[in-house]
Amino acid sequence: MRVFIAALLSSLSVVPFYLILLAVSGDLDNRLLYTVLIGALVVATVAIFCIALPLHLLLTRLGLVRGYYYIGAGFFAPAIFTLLLNPLGSDVASWVKWQALGLGLLGGSVAFVFWSLATAKSKT
Repeated sequence: MRVFIAALLSSLSVVPFYLILLAVSGDLDNRLLYTVLIGALVVATVAIFCIALPLHLLLTRLGLVRGYYYIGAGFFAPAIFTLLLNPLGSDVASWVKWQALGLGLLGGSVAFVFWSLATAKSKT
């Protein structure tokens, strides 16, 4: 049950992290802000349930429950996806690298939230 709650809360955590990313990039005044945020929430939820949960089960089975495994996977999965498939349009290569870095940082942050909630030691 704790893993399911961690998946839901970490997918919701993408909204404030994405707002920070938009503020840093100067794109906070976008007219499509709500559409972009809903899209980010949907993508994060799908990624968490399709990638993060199976990866969590694998890492737990292997005994690799340190945070840096989760953060690394959370960083590299969206960064590699962005570099290989360029899902955000036909931008120049230098901008695609910045997108990959930003989305990697976003993914690493969300992975940290997931890790801290899913693997936290019970106080009882």
